[in-house]
Amino acid sequence: MKRFYLMIVALSALAGCGEVTPDVSAVPELQADKVEIVADGADAVTFTVTSDGKDVTSLSTIYCSGTPVSGNTFSTLEPGVYSFKAIYEGQESKEIAVRAVESEFTGESQFEKHVALWEFTGAWCANCPQGYTNMNFVVQSNSLFKERVHEMAFHSDTSGDDPLAIDQTDKIMMDMNVASFGFPSYVVDMYLGGSLVESVNIKEHLNEAFEDNGPCCGVAVSSELAAGRASVNVRLFPEMSGSWRTAVYVVEDKVKAYQKDGMKEHEQYTHRHVVRQIVSETYKGDRIGSGMAVAGKEVEATYEIAVDDAWNLEETYVYVLAIGSDGRVNNMNFCLLDGGDEDYRLK
Repeated sequence: MKRFYLMIVALSALAGCGEVTPDVSAVPELQADKVEIVADGADAVTFTVTSDGKDVTSLSTIYCSGTPVSGNTFSTLEPGVYSFKAIYEGQESKEIAVRAVESEFTGESQFEKHVALWEFTGAWCANCPQGYTNMNFVVQSNSLFKERVHEMAFHSDTSGDDPLAIDQTDKIMMDMNVASFGFPSYVVDMYLGGSLVESVNIKEHLNEAFEDNGPCCGVAVSSELAAGRASVNVRLFPEMSGSWRTAVYVVEDKVKAYQKDGMKEHEQYTHRHVVRQIVSETYKGDRIGSGMAVAGKEVEATYEIAVDDAWNLEETYVYVLAIGSDGRVNNMNFCLLDGGDEDYRLK
């Protein structure tokens, strides 16, 4: 009887406990001294971790999207929204978000601004020769454009055969919404575009590229040819910290090939500034160095190019475009594929 009584007392005691209440004071709290920083690699957010009213920052690990943060500060060159949490003695804090906003260049650049003018054309396109004439007239009629606007022709075989077409043209056209402009068409610095049939906006767009789109980065390029291969060295000097990319192209001028021209057909038409090859991984370029460039620090990259025997090396160039984190061409430069060397273009 006594043993049975003790069992009842024990069970009653357990029942009286009910559910075990977690010790909420042991859950760490993560705090940030700011919720927005400039993505310039210098501005930083500082974190503090507390538990039960005590500062346990030095005993905690802070994570950014699953990756441990070194110490209790965070800075970046990449704009975006970042999520953080802290772990202390196996307990996780609630996540907090910090926004990194793009840094702005407010000074005056030491570099000349050079603009990339892309033409979309096809050998099958009867209106394309006139489109090029319209575009080239705008460029050659303005002294600034004539010196600092550089044409690049992307050929497409979407509506007929074109021996100068490259595979990437269709992807570029889709991304740039070229279909809405029709053939022939143009895009300035990878963000302003229109039709070349009338070309009423091209002058306005070129002016906008000079006035509202940089520069805040310099580009230098050299190329050495040996045993059928070109070794291309690219240097960028950013004046604004951020994520910079280099897009590298082989461009051949004065290429003789078929072209439809209105009601005529030319077997040996002279095609200008033909993009022969995209050397970088994509037309949008590659991250140079670590991908995060700091203002005032030069970064460089090397590219190897197999030279096509069909290229006329006296008219074949390497074009290098510096693309900012906004996806626009900020500046550019070019040199001959065979032995070319162009330093930074300073004002």
